[in-house]
Amino acid sequence: ITGEERGFDVALFTIDKLLTSSNIAYAVTGALAFGLHIPNNPRNTKDINLLIKKSDKAKLIKTLKDNQLKYREEDTYHLNIIKVAGLPVDVLFSFADTELSGIVESKRALLFGVTVSVIKPEYLAWMYLDSDRPQHKVDFTEMVKQKSLSINKLYDLLEDDGDIYALEELKRLTKIS
Repeated sequence: ITGEERGFDVALFTIDKLLTSSNIAYAVTGALAFGLHIPNNPRNTKDINLLIKKSDKAKLIKTLKDNQLKYREEDTYHLNIIKVAGLPVDVLFSFADTELSGIVESKRALLFGVTVSVIKPEYLAWMYLDSDRPQHKVDFTEMVKQKSLSINKLYDLLEDDGDIYALEELKRLTKIS
C-alpha cells in the first residue's frame, strides 16, 4: 500500500494549507521525515507527526475549531488531531531548542507529491539522541550508516546548544571522541 493509497498526500496537502494560511510554522517529523531522509528504508506509519512552536498553540487550536477538526490535548506539549483526511496527526509543541530549531530550520520538500515543511536530518537526529525510545536509537544509527546527515554539523549544533546528554549519546553511538 502506498502513501497515496492511504491518503497521506491529501492529509499533508490539507495540513500544509491550514497551517500556512494561519501563519503557523511547522515541520513534519517522525517516520515520514525519516523515510524522506532514508528513502531506501522507509518506516511504516499510520499517522503524521508535526512539530509546532508552543507559542502557536492557541492559534492552532483556533484553526482546528474554525475548520471543525476534532482534537485531544494529551498534555501541555502534545495534542492529537483525531483525523485529517482520514489520518491521525500527532502534534508536539516545541519546548526545547531541538524542536524550536527544527521548525525554524525546516526545509520545503516533496512528500507523497505534496510540498511540505520537513525537519532537516540533523535536527531529527538530535531529537532521536535526546529520546529514550530504543527505536529512535536504531533510526539514528541507520541515518549515520546511510550518511543522510552531517555528523560534524550535528556535533556543532549539540555543542553550541550545550546538550551534554545528546553529545554523549552521539559519541557513544558513533564512537567519536
